[in-house]
Amino acid sequence: VVIIGGGPIGIELAESYRNLGLEVTILEVAPQILGMFDEEIAAKAVRHLRENGVSVRVRESVKEIVRIEQGFELRLENGTLTTGMVFVVAGVRPQTALARAAGLSLTPQGSITVDRFMATSDKVIYAVGDAVAVKELVSGDRMMVALAGPANRQARIAADNMAGGKQAYPGALTTAAVKVFDLTLASTGLNERQAAKLGLQCKSATIHNQNHAGHYPGAQPLTLKLLFQEDGRILGAQAIGYDGADKRIDVIATAMKGSLKVNDLAELDLAYAPPYSSAKDPVNMVAFEAQNILAGTLKPVYCRDLPGLHAKEWEIIDVRTPDERLTGTIPGDMAIGLDELRSCLHTFSKKKKYLLYCVSGQRSYMGARTLLQHGIDAHSLIGGYHTYSDLFGRSEAQDQSADATIPTAHTDSPDHSEVEMKVDATGLMCPGPLGLAAKQLKLLQRGQIMEITASDPAFESDITAWCASTGNDILSVAKDGTTITARIRKGLSDHLRHFESADGNDKTIVVFSDDIDKVIAAFFIANGAAAMGRHVTLFFTFWGLNVIRKPGSVPLKKDLISKVFGMMMPKGSRHLHLSQMNMGGAGTMLIRWLMLKKHIGTLEELIKKAQEAGVRLVACSTSMDIMGIQRDELIDGVTVGGVATYLDKA
Repeated sequence: VVIIGGGPIGIELAESYRNLGLEVTILEVAPQILGMFDEEIAAKAVRHLRENGVSVRVRESVKEIVRIEQGFELRLENGTLTTGMVFVVAGVRPQTALARAAGLSLTPQGSITVDRFMATSDKVIYAVGDAVAVKELVSGDRMMVALAGPANRQARIAADNMAGGKQAYPGALTTAAVKVFDLTLASTGLNERQAAKLGLQCKSATIHNQNHAGHYPGAQPLTLKLLFQEDGRILGAQAIGYDGADKRIDVIATAMKGSLKVNDLAELDLAYAPPYSSAKDPVNMVAFEAQNILAGTLKPVYCRDLPGLHAKEWEIIDVRTPDERLTGTIPGDMAIGLDELRSCLHTFSKKKKYLLYCVSGQRSYMGARTLLQHGIDAHSLIGGYHTYSDLFGRSEAQDQSADATIPTAHTDSPDHSEVEMKVDATGLMCPGPLGLAAKQLKLLQRGQIMEITASDPAFESDITAWCASTGNDILSVAKDGTTITARIRKGLSDHLRHFESADGNDKTIVVFSDDIDKVIAAFFIANGAAAMGRHVTLFFTFWGLNVIRKPGSVPLKKDLISKVFGMMMPKGSRHLHLSQMNMGGAGTMLIRWLMLKKHIGTLEELIKKAQEAGVRLVACSTSMDIMGIQRDELIDGVTVGGVATYLDKA
């Protein structure tokens, strides 16, 4: 079955025919399905459709449908598709030929023009439903609203007015819900594209929460996004989850109808008991985040803006745990756990901008507050890695893990075919199930099997990537409704990556010397590895920090010992010496002359080439602290990290 059109009707058809056991393909000409939702929300629906066996192809235009003996041949922009059944549910427009023939006024889109009493341009004729253009309450514009709820209210008003009443239809918020197998998507008001088209300055808050209290069995993930303006006016909202998405959107739609603002939303007193909600309902939580943005305590960066961040101005900091990083990272980031931030404050520069991220945005907000209170320009990624992975898919780290050759566990004892340990992680949100899996697996011996059950939808991909990164064997992953069960055989390591990729591992080089010959060798290897397509990290520690110091003096406030250290150590790569045969600097000059003669270039040129090739230069934060070197003394393009950063890349 091929369904042309990725709107709500197309999704309903896809689910129905897939449940009958048929192969189903959705073709959508737009960049995403379900155009009433923003891209990252629609991306979750696409992933769920594919998990249930539905093929989804966006940016796919059908040029012609030809009947053939086997059924139909669809001639696409790129290639053809053969099917036995085709549904066309794209480009829905009202059938208003009769109204046009009657001389009634129509909009350019073909909808019937009505006043607030549902009367047409001919006042003895009334029109309601999908065929009319009514006021959209947020923008004030007139639009077609193809929804049964507004149509029924319009019919009641029209009938009353035809009988002599004078009831007015106030307009619609276009509140709607869509079922995608066992997921529910719901929305009200405007989305970001509509707001931008209308020229409205729009901010957004996104939370990844649960439908009810996590300690009560059966808690399921719920994502809620709120759009609002600087004055707190609510423009719209979207939600997606297994349970409770429609409930939250109904609350926000009611608030919008009553002209409530963000602060009012935060103060709503909503029904609470653990089976039904949390002590801080998702509606309150998303309003809290919006309040923080409006108050300036949260400086937001949105995932869609990440490609435009200039590497020389921004550094991306992952405040998650090492186990969480194994599920994927944002390329070019560095790892500083939230608990380590305060001890690393001296490594941050007040001349740079820092973007912090975690799984959902809560811990990155806490970390950003810590940095902001110390005068550091810190921002938080709205929605965290959860939203990032929805928008951009698997990270580079996960891709490498998927293509890697993982060593299996070998033990002298017989293979354990029975489950040694069962772990229940249902109700826990990411990273809870992953952290519990890592903790419990440490209690087992090599070759023993653990079975873990979780309800977090991200667990299926997370546990697969985590096992690939840790050398443990994923034996099976099964999904039963909203429950995911994975069987894992303990492998070679609990934590570190001990495998070889088909394309070779990334390379990490520790530079702990400021001898020019050793430094040149390090950059030779780094540039060579980068040229072979490897991702290379140079980790500078102790005397190696002098290689990446700026030339000359940088006016900074230091204690006496740090000042003495700074005066005695070479300032930058131009002041390094040979480890042997230095001869008062003559040997160093000779080496530099020979490098130029052999067309190798200078050490400074090697450093520049390395940075241009994407080689990461990381300064050890602990060594900087010991030696009294501050962030502003380092050359541009250097990031500061601890041992976790090195081990993560090693």
